[in-house]
This record gives sequence, structure tokens and C-alpha cells, in this order.
Amino acid sequence: MLAGLPSGAGLVETAAAAGIQPAECIDPGTRLAALRADSVPVTCWVPAEVEPLRLRGLALASAVLVGISQAVTDLAVEHAKNRVQFGRPIGVNQAIKHACVDMAVAAEAALQQTLFGAISLRSGRPDAEFQVMAAKVVSGRAAVDNAAHCIQVHGGMGYTDEHNAHLYLKRAHVLDHFFGSSRESLAAVLAAAPAG
Repeated sequence: MLAGLPSGAGLVETAAAAGIQPAECIDPGTRLAALRADSVPVTCWVPAEVEPLRLRGLALASAVLVGISQAVTDLAVEHAKNRVQFGRPIGVNQAIKHACVDMAVAAEAALQQTLFGAISLRSGRPDAEFQVMAAKVVSGRAAVDNAAHCIQVHGGMGYTDEHNAHLYLKRAHVLDHFFGSSRESLAAVLAAAPAG
């Protein structure tokens, strides 16, 4: 909250901002920083009441999480088809098949709920907040769980820096905390009154 302004989002001039402190992140591809902007001029301000910024942020984070869940599913399936062990692809084993199918189902559920949440928000449905928070819950769990299963399908190679599977898991964890974690969104979804 800026002095005298309600909560919302603003753009500031980075040239006028001093003391930007880089923050470490578990995902090496995500750059985070902290800034205290007490006397930095705000060039554009959008109050939260005017635009549902938090809900739009949740919908965007959900969409990226859906992409991660689908990408790691594709990685796992491709590896299961191509990795040969004892003369057969590892994908013929039931444990690997079931993991890949569970990943595909989770990715599809995340996609559908995220699309419905975004459509609900865009069309102004009265339950838009519920649908968007549900999308964050479903997509967050799908991305984190699918990335973990992808590492499992890749076996020992999935845990090393030589493969990108661990990067997807780290990115999923970071995005899962944008605009509140999936756990917080789940609590809000469970506390919400049923749609009438």
C-alpha cells in the first residue's frame, strides 16, 4: 500500500528507484528482487477495486502452471517411450504407465479449470473468484506433482543438474506461491459458500 493510496498495482520508474536488492530463488531462471519505494514516483496506479488485479494474477499464474504440468508430462512420456531397460522400453511397466496417465489427467483437469476460471473472470460471473482460486489450486497441485513424477520417471538422471526436470519442479514451486500459495487458495475455496 502506498502512502494514502488503497491497495492495487503501480508502475514506478526504475531509474528513480535506489536500493534494489536481488533475492535468491530456488529457480535459477526466475529473477526476484526487493525494493522499498517510499519516495519513488508512481507513473501509473490501478486500484484493486477498479480492476481485479489479484484474480488476473491468479489466472495468469494458473495458466503458466498448466503449461509446466503439460511440459513435464510430455517429457516423462517421451522418456518412457525411448528409455530401454532389459530389452524393453520402461513405458511398458505398469508403474510407469500409471504415473504418465495420472500426469496427463492432472494436466487436463488443470487446463479445463484454468480456462473456466479465466472465462468466468472475463465474463463477470458472480462465482469468478471461486473459479479462479479453484484453478490456482488444481493447476498448482498438477504442476508440482507432475514435475515430481517426471523426475521419478527419469530415475537417477532426473535428480541431476544434467537434466532439466528439476528446473520444472523448482519453477512450479515458485509459481505456486505467486498471489498466495495453492494451500491458501484451497482454504479460501473450502470456506466459500456454495454457488447458488
